[in-house]
Amino acid sequence: MKQLHLQQNTQEWLDARANYRTASEAAIVMGLSPFTSINDFKLIKAGLKKQFYSKAMKLGHDLEDQVRQHASDHFGKNFKDECWAVGRYMASLDGIDGDTLVEIKVSDHTYNALKNGTVPEYYEVQILQQLYCSPATKGYLYAYSPKEDKYICSYPIELDDRPTFPAELDLAWHMFDNMPVPEVADLSADGAVVNLFKQYEDLKHQAEDLKAQMDDIKEELIELSKGHTMTASGYKLSKSKPRVTYDYKKAATDAKVDLDAYKKEGEGSWSITLPKNPFQ
Repeated sequence: MKQLHLQQNTQEWLDARANYRTASEAAIVMGLSPFTSINDFKLIKAGLKKQFYSKAMKLGHDLEDQVRQHASDHFGKNFKDECWAVGRYMASLDGIDGDTLVEIKVSDHTYNALKNGTVPEYYEVQILQQLYCSPATKGYLYAYSPKEDKYICSYPIELDDRPTFPAELDLAWHMFDNMPVPEVADLSADGAVVNLFKQYEDLKHQAEDLKAQMDDIKEELIELSKGHTMTASGYKLSKSKPRVTYDYKKAATDAKVDLDAYKKEGEGSWSITLPKNPFQ
């Protein structure tokens, strides 16, 4: 285990990452990432595809210092970003102080997952690799919601809770390294294909705009309902029962299992029912 004295987001740091298996890549090669498929990642590694840099990633980078300071205040620590490596594996830590590290996310989705008591597994394995590469013994997912303007912290994640992780990671990378590079047909010269892609892109943007407008209207209705079911002219706003799940992974390590101790209850979700059309 060694500390790499690298300043993140510099060319030196980017060059070093190219020679390691990084923590942010763990979920991809293990087939857990909702953002990048294994096939796309193979194309990226082969230089046939560019890594996508989203607006959400840029926002996360812009607000990282703010969230890190909030995490430092929360834990009473002085978190610093550092890079650590062990063997072929590397981890660029958003914050570490002594035995504790934090992985920072600026995301409404991640904030809501943590609010419901869930750590997405694709972020869990990222933190597990960070623990594997660094002196920290416990890690936390620390999220900021731009929409709510609130922060939230996960339960502690420890490598001892998943002792098989290093072997799982080695196997995933072995399989990835030995898979063939996918064949990709480039139809850039086919105007009809390109036009269809553009139509899809336009419709996707329209759908996203409409979804945002629908979410805003639903929030207004929820506020007017004051937490109760509400009807008007055949329309209905109602809230589902809270979703109850059990943390079987942790329960499996308990000799005397009491599932209630591992129960995680969500808040339930609001839905709108439209009036029935008698002519349909």
